[in-house]
Amino acid sequence: MFGFSQEDLRLILGPLVEKAAEPLGSMGIDIPLAVLSGKTQHISNYFKQLFAQVSNPPIDPIREKMVMSLFTKLGSNLNILNETPEHCQEIQLDHPVLYDEPFAKLEHLNHRNFKSITIKTLFNADAAPGRLEQAIEVVCKQAEKAARAGFKIIILSDSGVSPTMAPIPSLVICGAVHHHLISARLRASVGIVIASGEVIETHHFATLIGYGANAIYPYLSMETIRKLSKEDLSVIDEEDAVSRYIQGVNYGLLKIFSKMGISTLQSYQGAQIFEIMGLSDQVVDKCFKDSISRISGISFDQIAQDVLDNHGQAFNSPYRAEQGL
Repeated sequence: MFGFSQEDLRLILGPLVEKAAEPLGSMGIDIPLAVLSGKTQHISNYFKQLFAQVSNPPIDPIREKMVMSLFTKLGSNLNILNETPEHCQEIQLDHPVLYDEPFAKLEHLNHRNFKSITIKTLFNADAAPGRLEQAIEVVCKQAEKAARAGFKIIILSDSGVSPTMAPIPSLVICGAVHHHLISARLRASVGIVIASGEVIETHHFATLIGYGANAIYPYLSMETIRKLSKEDLSVIDEEDAVSRYIQGVNYGLLKIFSKMGISTLQSYQGAQIFEIMGLSDQVVDKCFKDSISRISGISFDQIAQDVLDNHGQAFNSPYRAEQGL
């Protein structure tokens, strides 16, 4: 359903767990642009990380790790020039990758001054035109209503996929909600947590953070790692395997930040330091406003079609039969 491949398991998740670091590869990418591919693509593949135009990295994340930080927080961002009791009402995280227990605590948070709400990010899988865009609009309005009602944490979750409901790509809905709350002048009043089954590698995390996510819960990757630790990986203990995965992702994020000379996650969050290749102007304007996009491409309906192709393989849906897939 979420597009995991054997390559993802063997070349990305496996090394991340066994070495607690990103897998190494040759310089350069010789694969086609995502928009030119004949296969369904993760939406983050349409984004290319920008980097400082110098011959050497502006920051070395290993030797200069003392100035690097993955610290993030959830809650309202108040005026930094004032000091009030409300400034203390925040949840601090050492890094943006959430484990099962911390996420469960956030999901059931119900303090009188600090409440969370979970919004399902799903759309009807009947392949009707406009379904994805309509669902995005509904989620954005729900997020705005929650922010106005005083909720401090908005969890966007694609769990609950069924034969009739498919997941909205996490990066699309994250960017849409982020920009909708900005336009409503409410973004600083809430933290956004993404709970998604399609988040696997560091680039997925980086794009979500770059478009506003405060924290990310990659639940399916963690469940997959637990299964792999029993069957294929040299790391036997399930929880140790998940811990090493988080460690590897965090180290990968620091390397990504360093390419632009950014030393803290809070400086990277919402910075949109990406070039988009292959998304239509309509998608960019709604979800990734003001990002560099020199090459137009697929629309909301075409993004939905990619999602429905995976959905059809997972559930053998009537949509696949109608389309002869």
